[in-house]
Amino acid sequence: MRRYAQVCGVVSVVVLALSGCATLPGDSEPQVLHQYERSRVAEEPVGPEKGQEPDLLLKSFFSQSANPTQMHQAARLYLTDEAAAAWDDSKGTTILRSIEDISSTVSNDPNRIVFTVRGEEVGRLTTGGVYELEDGRFEEEYKLVRVNGEWRIESLPAGVVVERSTFRNNYQPYDLYFFEPTGRMLQGDRRWVYNQQTAVDTTLIRMLTNGPRDSLKPGVITDLKPEAVYSGTRDGVHVFTGVDAVDDKQLNRIAAQVVWTLEAAKVQGPYKLEVDGVLLDGDGAGLTTEDFAEYNPQGSLGSVNSLYALTDGRLHLVTADSASPVNNGLTGIESASIASSSGFLGVVTKEQEDKSVLRMGPLDGPFTKVLEAQTLSRPSFEYGGSAMWTVVDGKQIVRVTRSSESGELSQSIVQAVPFDELDKPISVLRVSTSGVRVAAIVDNHVYVGTVARPTPAERRIANMREIAPGISGTALSLDWQNDGSLLVGTNSPDSPVVRVEPDGAAVKIEPSVNLTAPVVAVASTSSTMFVTDARSMRQLPNNSGSTSFWREVPGLQSRRAAPIVPE
Repeated sequence: MRRYAQVCGVVSVVVLALSGCATLPGDSEPQVLHQYERSRVAEEPVGPEKGQEPDLLLKSFFSQSANPTQMHQAARLYLTDEAAAAWDDSKGTTILRSIEDISSTVSNDPNRIVFTVRGEEVGRLTTGGVYELEDGRFEEEYKLVRVNGEWRIESLPAGVVVERSTFRNNYQPYDLYFFEPTGRMLQGDRRWVYNQQTAVDTTLIRMLTNGPRDSLKPGVITDLKPEAVYSGTRDGVHVFTGVDAVDDKQLNRIAAQVVWTLEAAKVQGPYKLEVDGVLLDGDGAGLTTEDFAEYNPQGSLGSVNSLYALTDGRLHLVTADSASPVNNGLTGIESASIASSSGFLGVVTKEQEDKSVLRMGPLDGPFTKVLEAQTLSRPSFEYGGSAMWTVVDGKQIVRVTRSSESGELSQSIVQAVPFDELDKPISVLRVSTSGVRVAAIVDNHVYVGTVARPTPAERRIANMREIAPGISGTALSLDWQNDGSLLVGTNSPDSPVVRVEPDGAAVKIEPSVNLTAPVVAVASTSSTMFVTDARSMRQLPNNSGSTSFWREVPGLQSRRAAPIVPE
């Protein structure tokens, strides 16, 4: 493969003089990077305004708390010397929708005042820039005292508190990349970094060596273990030691993880790596994501790159100005999915009032009957198209695999204890492009989980949690987008289509000027969103303005149709 010719084929052992590897320029020993530690301070914090009133000083303190530089030095200027020395900012960052109230308690001492701060918790930022959803109430006391005529905070709870708007204004999301268990594709792991960080590459690579977030660990692999040490750059080369890679395949995967992570973060490339003395530099020209294109985290378009639609019980191919039936002999189709890499079709047909049948085969047939039940959810393919998932009668998740050698189909039950505990029907189930994550709608609530693989043939859903609580009770349809976010259709007139960020940090309401809820089907490509509202199937370019107009899909005007984008 071209990757090995450019990467592993040019691996060369670098023999270093002892004096050359004993130290690095300006750094005698690799240092542990604490949460969002900056390599230098962009500007000195100014501290509180002179004569600032206590409630305004407290609000300014919360604003300055978004700056994590030097253990929140800017925020500590608002504390007394004793409180600044004692404040433990290592307990993570609580993110409030807003500070709803700052109310004071009557005090007999004119030089002291106690404020109670209240708000709604929506998230938490933990070590390594991991955003976690929270749903609760925040209520804590902050005690202030006059010091030399100026108000300062003398007592406060451990941890950092910021408002969501302040957080979004001061932190930038980036993706780290780890491999799905077969090593064929990369999976993003979203992290947040302070936007005044002056060494983003260093921060991201050290996060990468520390491994995936806990909730993602069961579903990914990495050859950059925590024992590995990233020592920074030397003459433009990113230097790693203690990796102990055993073969060229591991070296190649390490390079792919680093290069995709840096390029996605818009860190200037090409990139050169040195791993335990082995130079990976692409024949001296440096490495880019083109050298690792087969690991593309957004997947490969494969053999099928078209828009299809399900209307009148038949599958149609949608072109620039028409929709033509796919002549495969299937009618009465309830739902369908197409594997982009193999071109195979998974299709559910209604045979009787209380019987649905799942079939699988090439787009133009023939098809093999897989299973039947009273209800079957729309099938969802894993990456590679050799396996698909469906939900039987709203309860049991079944995985169907197709042998690449014999074409024989087999079934297995996906262990789904978290869904079993909900004890409510699963109406929608979609596996992500990489096969690492799964999203579902249960009782109109959206849940996401990680797909663990106890053995190569087994699947288990782990670390499931509700995402996007702001649309709870309204979700009707969903699908994964190329960037790892979710596109969700709802029954809400105010937010018929929303985009949910991969970690749930935000829910964006997509333009809705001419949409009519309910939105019962959604799909997307890298450039366009497709939805089915109460009237017809419509399309809109990604990232359109809030007043943008959804157009009917040519060839399907005034027809109820469900969009199908090969996955």
